[in-house]
Amino acid sequence: MNVINSTSTKITANKAELQKAMAKMLTNFITNKKWSDKDAAKELDIKQSRISELSKGIIKNVSMDDMFELFVKFGYKSDVKKSSIKDLLDITITKNVS
Repeated sequence: MNVINSTSTKITANKAELQKAMAKMLTNFITNKKWSDKDAAKELDIKQSRISELSKGIIKNVSMDDMFELFVKFGYKSDVKKSSIKDLLDITITKNVS
């Protein structure tokens, strides 16, 4: 395997891992609100089928941008900073308390 394919495979795997974690968190938010898929779709302005997919861990139809937008709709914000450790980024998602 050449370096480009190896790097691409690692990026795809890392992205999928992050998306799955975000989908699980979003599903937990929906569960905590006691929303049905239909209620969540209406409240979050997203297709009901996407809510159902997220709850099943199916992430292929929901982009990272879409997931971040859903976090914002739940009152969260993201903060990206260069880490004190060389070549790392710290990404923090916190409840917005403004």
